[in-house]
Amino acid sequence: MRKRLCALKRLWTLKLLFAFAILRMAAVACADSAPHLPDVLRAGHWAVRDVAADTAFVPSDKLGAAPGLKLRLKVSRGKGPNGSACTVTDLTGGERALTLAYILPFKAERAVWWDDPQTQRRITAGKLYINPVDTGVGVGGEASRYPLAVISSAESALCLALPLEPPRMARLLYDSGKNELRAEFDLGVSAVTQASPSSASAAVMGYEIPPDWAFRRALERYWRLHPSAFSRKVKRAGIWMPFTPLSAVHRPEDFGFGFHEVSYGNWESVKADKKLGVGSYVYVEPQTNWRVFRGEGEARGDYSGFVKQLWEDALGGDEKARATLVSGIVREDGRRDLYLGPVAYTTAAPFGCNADPDVLCESWPGWPNKGRYELNQLARPLGWSKDSGEGLSGVYVDSLEGWGEIHNFNREHWLVSKQPLSFEPQTNRVCLLNFWGTYAFVKELRERLSAKGMLLMGNDAFYRHWYLAPLVDIPGREYSWVTDGKQTPVADERYLFLRAMSGHKPYLMLMNNSFENGSHMEEYFQRSLFWAVYPGMFKAHAQIGEAAYFENPQWYERDRHLFIKYIPLISRLDEAGWQPVPLAAVSPKAIRIERYGDFTKGTLAFSLHNPAKTEQTAKLTLDARQLKLAGAPQAREWIGGQALSVRRTGGNFTLTLRLPAGGYGVVGIQR
Repeated sequence: MRKRLCALKRLWTLKLLFAFAILRMAAVACADSAPHLPDVLRAGHWAVRDVAADTAFVPSDKLGAAPGLKLRLKVSRGKGPNGSACTVTDLTGGERALTLAYILPFKAERAVWWDDPQTQRRITAGKLYINPVDTGVGVGGEASRYPLAVISSAESALCLALPLEPPRMARLLYDSGKNELRAEFDLGVSAVTQASPSSASAAVMGYEIPPDWAFRRALERYWRLHPSAFSRKVKRAGIWMPFTPLSAVHRPEDFGFGFHEVSYGNWESVKADKKLGVGSYVYVEPQTNWRVFRGEGEARGDYSGFVKQLWEDALGGDEKARATLVSGIVREDGRRDLYLGPVAYTTAAPFGCNADPDVLCESWPGWPNKGRYELNQLARPLGWSKDSGEGLSGVYVDSLEGWGEIHNFNREHWLVSKQPLSFEPQTNRVCLLNFWGTYAFVKELRERLSAKGMLLMGNDAFYRHWYLAPLVDIPGREYSWVTDGKQTPVADERYLFLRAMSGHKPYLMLMNNSFENGSHMEEYFQRSLFWAVYPGMFKAHAQIGEAAYFENPQWYERDRHLFIKYIPLISRLDEAGWQPVPLAAVSPKAIRIERYGDFTKGTLAFSLHNPAKTEQTAKLTLDARQLKLAGAPQAREWIGGQALSVRRTGGNFTLTLRLPAGGYGVVGIQR
């Protein structure tokens, strides 16, 4: 009997072992087709390569040294979920071009790479997956547009992300040839830098998200991890008016003005703005000094003449000229940065400046740097000094990303940079990216404004980069919508980036083109409504002295009805707030959809766009549980004003509406 029991026990043991082996094989097969991606986050490590020597990535040994590279890596716990940080230190005392990388090894051939919230690609062997943007520095002169890399399978998804602060330029990519997800940071190190002599640091974080709408889920989580960066501080929003006094516009209240960009000294406009409830923001562009050449000959072609004139002005007591010499960018050839190419709307030429307020002035006794000069200019009208100020709402910073890609070889400026140096793509020479000087200025300005309850408005926000997301309260940008008489709308992928980096802040746009033909204007308003972006107008910038849109009554009177109709609708969506995850489906699939607001707050709405050249019937299916729909919700299309029939289908609600060819719709859902 005992022998029989032992035989049965051995048989069951063999069966269990065989079953476990089958399950293990199945798990391995499943991992090949759909790896449980969050497990990957525990397998990451840091490595470094010498770019000039073209080495491979070398991880550190047990003592923290990178063998053969005379570099040391120090890894520490980073911020955020699964956060990891690393500092690389050069042991030679020279200047070196390095790439520091965080590497997650895993095979994801049958998973999906997401370029952005709406674009995904199936991962296949031997390819590199990245959504790049030009930066002008580092390997290939590229970095990732978003601070997120998202890979998903049917069962799971992960996000490798960059913390918002301190900002770091990096390439987030998946290399299916090496089966690695990497964050690559191109860093220049030098003994000159005071904040981090001969060293530089970087950090990453990673987290799991549900696989449906994977990139949008990752973005939603990213917002929650950085709540103050994406929160709304504006109490009353509206369109952007550049310079033109509102009093010059007939019945300005019809146009929904919210933000007025005013030139320094135009304080009478500020008083008029207050009566209309419009915020006034004084203009500054800290990274430039536009100057007119007074000498003979070609006004825009004499570098030495311009520089000589700048010195003459500085020695004659011109504080702005002095600040420009202190903070002037030095190019690789030793010359100051001065753009002498044609600019259609002015005869002035700009000197490029490092706007960092900490640029040292010891070599220039009594002269200010450009950042301090601009901050000192702002102090009186903003009420930072003993004066009560001019009643401004804040400051408008122009060209936030302008002059940002210039390589600065002024080592006096390297001394004070709190951001790492980088290097040139062709020569690998270490340099300071000038954008970081602008970042330093904006950061200090924002801190001062916030302390006084004021706001920072910025042009050129999120054109290429995300780094200013925590600092700009009112982001915006100028775009041309008409080229050679043809409508050229801003693309969806651009709008998605603007929305993603703005969070719940209002985003403003200026249309810069000729306005004689008004046939394209309603599409501009409807596309702005789809994205809840405020549509403003400026001018074509094609020649000196041309009229701005709101300086020509013929243009704005023609379009007044569009402002009256669409700006209140845009305001409703803007105040409701863009929500990255739609929690709804639409068919046909080609129809675009975005969600705003919250049903429990009575602000839920969906914007729809039919990109087809024919009219379409759109069927909208709402996830009742996730949207927290209760009772029998009602729906109304906002543009046409008609009520829509809502039907319950299982656990969801459905409705249909007709969308014209290329047309838009907004559906509001209420109790």
